[in-house]
Amino acid sequence: MRTKQAAHQAVAHGVFDRLYATPKARRDTERDRVLVEAVENLARAMEARGVNGSELARRAGWTRSMVSRLLQGEHSCTVRSLSDAFHALGYEMSVGYRLPTDAPQVQAVPRERVPKAAKQTRRRRKAG
Repeated sequence: MRTKQAAHQAVAHGVFDRLYATPKARRDTERDRVLVEAVENLARAMEARGVNGSELARRAGWTRSMVSRLLQGEHSCTVRSLSDAFHALGYEMSVGYRLPTDAPQVQAVPRERVPKAAKQTRRRRKAG
């Protein structure tokens, strides 16, 4: 059993590596992740309100097939269409952001630790 689990982990790492191998692949993967998260949130909001696809279509002024395509990820989803869908359900949509989990952490350098050469360059620029 352990061998099978190790094989699955190796495959998962290989897939992950391919998804983030290049900046373009990373961007595309992130775009897909955001879309899936938004659609999942919409589906949860529909469930919380007891609204099915036909009712959402009626409230939003859309066709039933547009709602189906949106929920299946086949429709070209825009912030506007998502916002309209949440509004039709009586919710406000919010958008957030964060640093990627693998992004380097940037820390401010305390002023007293700035190298003297950098301080001298700043003084020259002010004087000139």
